Amino acid sequence: MGQGIQVFNAAGQLIFDTPDRLSRIIGKVVVAPGASGSITLPTGYGDYWFFVWPSSGTTRYTPVITLSGNTLSYSPATIWTPAVECTILYGAY
Repeated sequence: MGQGIQVFNAAGQLIFDTPDRLSRIIGKVVVAPGASGSITLPTGYGDYWFFVWPSSGTTRYTPVITLSGNTLSYSPATIWTPAVECTILYGAY
């Protein structure tokens, strides 16, 4: 017999099983227009993810983001102007 945790909703449908992976937010960084930089992510969390959204509600600035090992780097995109401040939310699952 298997072991683990299963969660069911009120209708009896399985909504979570231990083979599923839960996400964890590690942090965020606010990026000024045209800025470059990098973040060293803590090790031992699993696979990393990131999400970007502009602070002004427009999608006219999305930085170029690369993830290599546990380093997340960002640099300004050159195809969108004018640039606006944005936030990068990052985590692991």
